[in-house]
Amino acid sequence: MIWLLGSFISSVAHATGTFMPPDGDTIAPLYDHLYLVLVIMSAVASLLVIGGMVYFSIKYRRRPGIKSAYISHNTTLEFLWSFIPFCLFMVVLGWGWYV
Repeated sequence: MIWLLGSFISSVAHATGTFMPPDGDTIAPLYDHLYLVLVIMSAVASLLVIGGMVYFSIKYRRRPGIKSAYISHNTTLEFLWSFIPFCLFMVVLGWGWYV
């Protein structure tokens, strides 16, 4: 699915020369690249969340006569799904601050 998004952006960029409006300043390409990374990160995150939601709703749908197991928390997993987005946000913040 990610290759589809990449090929779409690539085809739009080649058809128009760029996927953004014409540059008004020499710093515009820096903003364009930051924006492209934010769009791709948002698309990947959306696909992961929606894909996971669909997958788990089908896998764990209610079935008659079957009671679901109790699952306690996983500290490592909870740390990772908080720490990885934090790191990504800090990278984008630093990049935006630099631009």
